[in-house]
Amino acid sequence: MPRLRPKVVLWLGIGLLVASLILSYAIPGITYARFGDGSGPTGVDGALVSVLTTLLSTISVYSPFLGSALVGASIVMFYIAKNFAPAPPLPLTDEADGPVPGEPDAAS
Repeated sequence: MPRLRPKVVLWLGIGLLVASLILSYAIPGITYARFGDGSGPTGVDGALVSVLTTLLSTISVYSPFLGSALVGASIVMFYIAKNFAPAPPLPLTDEADGPVPGEPDAAS
């Protein structure tokens, strides 16, 4: 399974926020343009339009919360990657360079 990178999560969150903003502004306009002339949906059309409108409005309501959570998660991922990165190993020295830190001297 591929690992999620902080930049990918950040841009996914920003994209979701922008898409939800566009969707929340587009739903009323599309609905008015389609059914604003008085020819409302009837029968099966009405049910499909009702389901689609409910689905799109539910997505437009909850996607900003998910988008902002993804942006926050990417900030935490950046913080963890920066501050809790594994330390590079200490270089080992030869006897000619001096004693290795943490080992007792052979002369003593």
